[in-house]
Amino acid sequence: MSFLEKFEYFYKTDKKESINKIINKLPSNDIICKEILEKIGNNHTKIVLNDEIKNSYYVYLNDTIYLTNKNKTKDLYTRLVIIAHECRHTLQNKNLQRVNFILSNVELVLFVIALVMIIFNVVPKIIMVVYLACVLLSIIPRFILELDAVKHSVKIAKEYMDKRLLKDETKLANSIFSFQTKLLFPIMLIPLFFSKLLRSIIILTVYYIISI
Repeated sequence: MSFLEKFEYFYKTDKKESINKIINKLPSNDIICKEILEKIGNNHTKIVLNDEIKNSYYVYLNDTIYLTNKNKTKDLYTRLVIIAHECRHTLQNKNLQRVNFILSNVELVLFVIALVMIIFNVVPKIIMVVYLACVLLSIIPRFILELDAVKHSVKIAKEYMDKRLLKDETKLANSIFSFQTKLLFPIMLIPLFFSKLLRSIIILTVYYIISI
C-alpha cells in the first residue's frame, strides 16, 4: 500500500469505516485491556472503566489503567492501539516513572516560586534559568516513556489481532496503525508538553517585562 493510500484513511469516510468494521469485531475496551495484560504477563494492574473521562490513561501510583467508555470512543478504530499503549506503560521501568512524576511536580512548584521571585525582582535571572533547566529535565523521562509506549503499542495490537481477526484484516489494520502512529507521534507530543511550554513562555514573558 502506497503512502497516499494509507493517508486516505485519515479523511475518507469509507476508508475509516472499513477499519472500524474490522476493529468492531473485537470485544469491549475492558475485555481487550484485560486480555492484553494477561498476554504480556501482567496480573497486578487494575482496570477502571469510566463513562466520564475523555481519554484512557495509566496511573503508575496506583497501578491502574483508566479506560474511557464514552460511546464515541467505542466506535474509534484507534481504540485497540490506544489500549495497547496504556498496557505497555504498565511494564515500563518504575524508577523512570517515579522520576517523571517527581520532576513534573517539582516543575510545577518551581514555576510558582520562579514567577513570584521574578515579579518581586529577587534574583530573577538565576531562578528563571533554574526553572527552564527543570522544564527540560522533566521532558526527558516523559519523552522516553511515551516513545517506548508508542513503539510497542503497534506490535502489541498486532499480536492481539493475530488471535482474534483474519490474516488479511490484521495486515490491513496493522499497516494503518503503524503508518498513522509514526506520522502522528510528533503531533501527539504537543498536548503532552503544552502546559510546560506555556508556563515557560509565561516565565520568559514576565522576566522580559520586568527587565524593561
